[in-house]
Amino acid sequence: MVQMVHEIYIHPRPLGDPMHRKDIMVYLYNPRKRFFHVVVELRDEGALPSLFSSLSQMGLSVMNAFTSPDGGRNRICSLFAEARDDRVTASQLKGILDSWPQVIRSWARESKSGFLVEAAHFPLALNTGQRVVVLGQRRLSNIFHRLTSRLGGEAANILYEEGFSLGKNSAEVFIYYMVGERFVRENLEDILMVYSATGWGRPELVKTDVASGEYIILIRDCFECEGLKTGRPQSHFVRGHLCGLLSTISRRPLSCVETKCLAAGHEHCEFHLSQAEAGRETSRL
Repeated sequence: MVQMVHEIYIHPRPLGDPMHRKDIMVYLYNPRKRFFHVVVELRDEGALPSLFSSLSQMGLSVMNAFTSPDGGRNRICSLFAEARDDRVTASQLKGILDSWPQVIRSWARESKSGFLVEAAHFPLALNTGQRVVVLGQRRLSNIFHRLTSRLGGEAANILYEEGFSLGKNSAEVFIYYMVGERFVRENLEDILMVYSATGWGRPELVKTDVASGEYIILIRDCFECEGLKTGRPQSHFVRGHLCGLLSTISRRPLSCVETKCLAAGHEHCEFHLSQAEAGRETSRL
């Protein structure tokens, strides 16, 4: 199977690394194969094993699937499958699925000349309800880099400030609407895993002292600077986000310095946060 996108980058992972790539299906292309996109509304999520088994019996190999609630008790299952049997068609597939007692309705679409676009879901959203868009990491980091190259420190400051605002908002959501301040302070490693969950990078909390407001955080594969070779720190947005997040959690103004950066030739990005000097609260550049 060949899944083609405009920008493809697959990270090699060391043996024992628990993280695995999460694929977001946008489109598939292989002129020698046939693909199907199937969406099924089920009365009971317990029917999922039977659904997958039946699709296999019909000559389909499920490649990618996800489920989501429809707002009630029903469950939506959306999947991509490769056809092993050249005789199966989208209309036949839909007819069989609609005949099942556990299926409320179904939708099936077949590839054309091996090309199939995901056309059944909009908008894209986080499980929190926020709408999101998909843009390749290399493209986004290049946009940030071109802005700072053309506009200098002012662009870097804007990126920092936007990051700071988002980090502050994230901390407030965790503290006031979700798990509470004590949990956030005692489980900062879990809070930082939002970075990997959203594709920003792989965080590691090296040092934490909430009382003094001192932190050291590593981020591997940072989206903002991976693929760049600028010879200087480039993670302005992420630096701001960390500062806004941890300043809010610590309940004191912090400053954040990026001491290592992928763009500067280091193996990872490293951020040191500490109590901000008077008059330099959450300093930018």
